[in-house]
Amino acid sequence: MTESSNTQPRIFIWCWPRTVSTALGKCLSNVEGVQYWHEPYQNSLSTILQMKIATEQQQKPVNSKFIEIMGKLGQVMASSDASSFFADSKLFPSDKFTYPWVKEKLEEDEPGKDFIVIKDMAMSIVENEQYLPKVPTRHVFLIRHPLRIAMSMTTSIKNICKFIGEEDVDFEIFRDTLLSNQAYFQRDHAYVLWQYVRREKLEQNPIIIDSDDLCRRPEKILPKLFKGVGIPYHEKYLSWGADEEILKSWKGSIGGMVAGKAMKSYDRAFQSSCFFAPKADMPNLDEIPDFFKENYDSLLKSYQEMYEHRLREDD
Repeated sequence: MTESSNTQPRIFIWCWPRTVSTALGKCLSNVEGVQYWHEPYQNSLSTILQMKIATEQQQKPVNSKFIEIMGKLGQVMASSDASSFFADSKLFPSDKFTYPWVKEKLEEDEPGKDFIVIKDMAMSIVENEQYLPKVPTRHVFLIRHPLRIAMSMTTSIKNICKFIGEEDVDFEIFRDTLLSNQAYFQRDHAYVLWQYVRREKLEQNPIIIDSDDLCRRPEKILPKLFKGVGIPYHEKYLSWGADEEILKSWKGSIGGMVAGKAMKSYDRAFQSSCFFAPKADMPNLDEIPDFFKENYDSLLKSYQEMYEHRLREDD
């Protein structure tokens, strides 16, 4: 392990999927002096989950339509020019991503940088907290109403299926697969991690941001976030270039980034230039797939508790 001088704070942004976290990552990666990491722990967890699911699927029948869809997605990624786009990037081969390796990399300083920002899924570190870097860290939580998250996940899956020519797909075929992101709805990992961070005194009062607040009033929320984690703020950070060249400066898994670009599932975030207020009204529970509903009441309760502690524009 490279010895760290501990002069570069590691600022973690812990989140759920579909919380505008990648757009926030793009925003922060444009900030002077920041090295941005994109979901290193999540890529480590995905490798483990893929092996687990593959083993389980060998022991039970797999829906033929699901196999067909995954085959089409594989073809899209293989034929895409996304790989060549990232050829000269800072991304690492996907097979590098294990929890010990990520811990070691995050303990290394970044020459010429003042801050190291890591955006990751809370689920990826819960019960793996021993792999957090042993250097000074800050912890920020990005939350969103679980109905909005579930609706956004549903829309994302529909768009991916539509992109490969599959419409009106029965969502039950995605149950217990990585594509559904169903595992996120089995437990509120952000809430569990929030409790852990406070209990272990990693951060006395971690910043909590509701993504809808950020998108509605970025001019109020973003300066407070920067002040809270010690990054100098300038009004110019409210907007950034819409082109995707900045993605090449990110550190993370090349496989994950290529997949996101090839399937166009991250286009809105990758091509973003600012934050936009959410347009849709709050969805109804009956609009989302059944496997997102099973733990909804407990997820809503933990979300509401964190929401009460969120960063407010009038604080």
